[in-house]
Amino acid sequence: MKPDASDDKYAMTFFNMPLEKFIDKKHELVLLADRINWANIEKLFEEYYSNKGRKGIRTRLIVGLQLLKYMKNLSDEAVCDMWVENPYFQYFCGEKLFQYELPMDRTSISKWRKRVDTEKLEKILQETLSVAYMSGALSSQDVQKIAVDTTVQNKAVDYPSEIKLLLDGILDLGRSAKRTGLKLKQNYRFIAKSLAIKASGYAHARQMNRLKTATKSMKKYMFKLRARIENAVKNSGKEMHEISAHLQERLIRAGKVLWQTKKDPDQLLVWHAPEVECIAKGKARSPYEFGCKVSLAINVNPAKGGHFILSSRALHGKPYDGHTLEGTVKHAEEMTGSNASKVYVDKGYKGEYAKKDLRVYISGQRRGVFGKIKAELKRRSAIEPIIGHAKLSHRLDKCRLKGQKGDKINAIFAAIGFNLRQVLNWLALIFCFCLEFLLGAIEKSSPAPKIV
Repeated sequence: MKPDASDDKYAMTFFNMPLEKFIDKKHELVLLADRINWANIEKLFEEYYSNKGRKGIRTRLIVGLQLLKYMKNLSDEAVCDMWVENPYFQYFCGEKLFQYELPMDRTSISKWRKRVDTEKLEKILQETLSVAYMSGALSSQDVQKIAVDTTVQNKAVDYPSEIKLLLDGILDLGRSAKRTGLKLKQNYRFIAKSLAIKASGYAHARQMNRLKTATKSMKKYMFKLRARIENAVKNSGKEMHEISAHLQERLIRAGKVLWQTKKDPDQLLVWHAPEVECIAKGKARSPYEFGCKVSLAINVNPAKGGHFILSSRALHGKPYDGHTLEGTVKHAEEMTGSNASKVYVDKGYKGEYAKKDLRVYISGQRRGVFGKIKAELKRRSAIEPIIGHAKLSHRLDKCRLKGQKGDKINAIFAAIGFNLRQVLNWLALIFCFCLEFLLGAIEKSSPAPKIV
């Protein structure tokens, strides 16, 4: 059911004081909360509530917790704990009185993420850019020149290995069959566990022949278990399409693991996260990264408030960087509402251009280039520290959300958190500048005391 805008629980009691009585109204979070158009955000997610049942959680509360999570680089549990302790967090989420407990369960945050669409979350990203425009941190001229690059958003999984993949598959197949009600004479659970322990010792001792033999044995046990489950389904008098969809999907996944090769483009690396991809970016410190690509676009040559992320999209299928340029530029123009005139990219985008009327600068050493053009070729490097900050401080380094949808949501919210953090810094800078200006004016107006 749709939540009420005004709730009866806000009636003031003896121990509940209004937040406006004891918080600093010049605090950055207070100023930011007053600049965000919460009415548009509530209208945006209005369709996810029905007219029946219990009243839902207020949209401003659930969205505010998500924004604070990615602004402050917190987990779901940590942001809920800090919400109870921090009055500024409560004011940002729309509370009128200080609350001593969270008015919802923590799991509601993850359930809300499963319900929403990524297109709706992109509207929040657009709202952050609108707040930056209204605050003076961003202007229409700042977004005419953009820098585009891709990075890898790692998945929060262990380093993939074939033995680990086969062990997880055998254990999960046995659990899925038991949950469906199938009775198996052997599920190879204990055999697979003991063999995986031996294989880890072989890998540590660099005994590769024994490791290959153990891998073949694990594949043999998975093949036998898959055949046992299929025979149990036939003996139960059911067809394969009549069993649970969960078990069907696990059987298909087991077949893919058994017959895949290292050269397959859609190789399954992690059993519980089939969306994980192996990406080689040519880095010496990490030759292979496991996750998905994220394409980012930022403004170049900012006049006032610094750089902002204009576009953030998670891309699956390991696309070539140059093939993502047109979509990234188009998405950035939709977010800002203005057309870009110049784009700065690296050599990974060579040979691909977004539009005919768009000037694309590919960084790298060029002979016979001087002056302004040589300076333009160096502007692509501005996106590198932005990627570093987004990974280090806004949870873009590891995605802990489930599935491909979780990858997309994490990439969008990381950009939202980065932009709001930039606005917070801008508001704090304006306040310090105004305070310094007032103090200087007071000192000039009042003469210095005479020392007798």
